[in-house]
Amino acid sequence: MSNDQTDLPENQLQQKQSATLIYAAFIAGLCSIIYELLIATTVSYFMGDSVKFFSLTIGLYMAAMGLGSYTSKFITDKLLQRFVIAEILLGLIGGISIPLLYFTYTTTSLFYPTYVLLTLCIGFLIGLEIPFLTRLMENYQVLKSNIANILSFDYLGALIATIAFPFFLLPVLGIYQSSLLFGLINMSIAAVVLYSYRKSLGKTGKRLQLLTAAMSLVILVMLVFSSQALKHWDQMLYNGRIVHSEQTSYQKITLTKSKDDLRLYLNGVLQFSSVDEYRYHESLVIVPMTFADKPIKRVLVLGAGDGLAVRELLKYPEIEQIVFSRPRRCNDTIS
Repeated sequence: MSNDQTDLPENQLQQKQSATLIYAAFIAGLCSIIYELLIATTVSYFMGDSVKFFSLTIGLYMAAMGLGSYTSKFITDKLLQRFVIAEILLGLIGGISIPLLYFTYTTTSLFYPTYVLLTLCIGFLIGLEIPFLTRLMENYQVLKSNIANILSFDYLGALIATIAFPFFLLPVLGIYQSSLLFGLINMSIAAVVLYSYRKSLGKTGKRLQLLTAAMSLVILVMLVFSSQALKHWDQMLYNGRIVHSEQTSYQKITLTKSKDDLRLYLNGVLQFSSVDEYRYHESLVIVPMTFADKPIKRVLVLGAGDGLAVRELLKYPEIEQIVFSRPRRCNDTIS
């Protein structure tokens, strides 16, 4: 790098730019895992069969990453600019991936093609990142340190992502807003790199800065209005009016009501309808109570989160205690 890029001494400039690329590797690892988890979770939420769709998503993702890594070797000029463009595209596509899946599922018949295309595009762009970063770091470190540092921070970002997703992002933000948030975080790679290399990029850098700002603004606006959009698209998934919706650490809980019919959905899957649930819960309880050898005074119920089986058990005056288990609590009792 030439000294005319900035007023900093050359060694300080190199340290700054090296730190910028390490930051990029960390954020790249963070966002790559989050996108994968978000897409797999969303498709499983809409279609069920989480094993199938997590497996399919991982397979498509890894194959596309391999293709991206292979393709990177044919890109030999303007490496920094191309890396920035890849990050802008990744931030945009990854950020709006979940809104696109919501849109196609509720309004079109293109859900599956959209899911596959998004997974392949994001995987391909992620596959470009590490080869690009490794080659950009050649100006600052020897090969063994270069690869070790890039991969270490990339894997560290991936670790933090896998911890943050189930314990913070899913229960607090949900999949829709997490997608947009991480699109902005991903876009920060382009912003930081463009700032660090602003002198050497010249007019091209300024154009890319404008593009980064414009795409970031698009994602930011979608994030600001995400609650309204999510409420609208959630309502389109159900026949009845949504009276309560909540994302917990374990699942998305939705209650709908249409006239006298109250329904519970977990991750979009119907659990009961108040019109006919009694048929199941009555038979669930009446059979063991009828064929018991002696009067039952204490009953253990596994699950029973909706309380409907407990309701049926309370109809038997001989029962003195009901014990049922729930997550994070060993035993709850009704006496």
